[in-house]
Amino acid sequence: MRSPGIIRPLLLGAAGVATLAVSALPTSAAAQESQRWRTLEASRSTPASSAGDTLRVRVAYSVGRLTLGDAKPGTLYDILVRYDANERLVSYSYDPAAHILTVGGDSGFARRFAISHDTDDKGPHPSLALRLAPSVPLDLALRLSAADATLALGGLDVRGLSVDATASGGRVTFDKPNPSRIPSAELRATFAGIAVSGLGNARADTVRAKATLGRVELDLGGDWTGSTTLDLDAVLGVVTVRVPSDVGVKVDASTTLGSVDTPGFTARDGALYSDNWSAAKRSVTIAGRAVLARLEVQRLP
Repeated sequence: MRSPGIIRPLLLGAAGVATLAVSALPTSAAAQESQRWRTLEASRSTPASSAGDTLRVRVAYSVGRLTLGDAKPGTLYDILVRYDANERLVSYSYDPAAHILTVGGDSGFARRFAISHDTDDKGPHPSLALRLAPSVPLDLALRLSAADATLALGGLDVRGLSVDATASGGRVTFDKPNPSRIPSAELRATFAGIAVSGLGNARADTVRAKATLGRVELDLGGDWTGSTTLDLDAVLGVVTVRVPSDVGVKVDASTTLGSVDTPGFTARDGALYSDNWSAAKRSVTIAGRAVLARLEVQRLP
C-alpha cells in the first residue's frame, strides 16, 4: 500500500533559507485516495534592498507541466505546484543573502510515475507554475526530465539562460525585447525537443545549442541590432535556424556523415554566405558540427 505525503512546516534556517518538503506516512486506503493530490503555494514580495541584484533561479523538474512567466508587480516570485503526494518530493528554497531561488522535485520517482494511470488525459496532471518579477535581473537555469515546459520570457529581464532538456518538450518565447543583453544562452536537448521563438528579442551575444537524438529550433525573429553568434552541435539530431530576410548569415560548420542545408548560399573561403552578407546591417555567424545529423538554415517570410 502506498502512502500519501504530508507537508512539513516551513523552516527558516540561520542563513534565512526557507524550505518545504513532502514526505510519506502510513494511512488508510480511503484517506490515501482523498489526500493524494496536493497543492503547494509560495510567494515573496520584492524587497526594496534587492533593486539591481540578480535573482538566480535554479529549477529541476520531472514528469509534469512547467510554465514560467512574469509575476504581478511587487512580487519577487510566485510558485504554484500541483503534485501527487504519494509519488514525489517537492521542495523550494530562497536564500535572500545569495539571491538564489531553488525549485525542484525528486527525480527518483520519474520511472514509476511515468507509467502511472494518473498521467492519462482524463486524470490530474502534476504541474509547476513559476512567476518571476519582471523588474529584477534574472539568471535562469532549468533542468527538465520527461517534462512539458512553456517558458514565456518576454517582458522579463533575463541576463543568463540555460535550458537542459532530457526526454522533454520545451517551448521558449521572447515576444518582447529583453531589457538587457544576454552574454551567453545555453540550450541542450537530449532525446528531446526545444523550440525558441523571437530569439532575436533575447538580444543574446552567443547562443550555444546542442541536439543529441533530439531537435532544436531557433527563430531569430525580433527586435535586435548588431551581430550574434550561434554555436551549434547536432549528434544524431537536427538543429534548424530561421533567420529574417534582412539578416546576413555566415555558416562555418563541419559534418561527419551529416549535412548542412543552406539553400541559396555561396561557398567562399571554406564557409557559406548569404547573398546579403556584406551589406546587411545585422548579421549572424553560425558555427558548429553535424555528426550523423543535420543543420538547417531557413529564411523567415
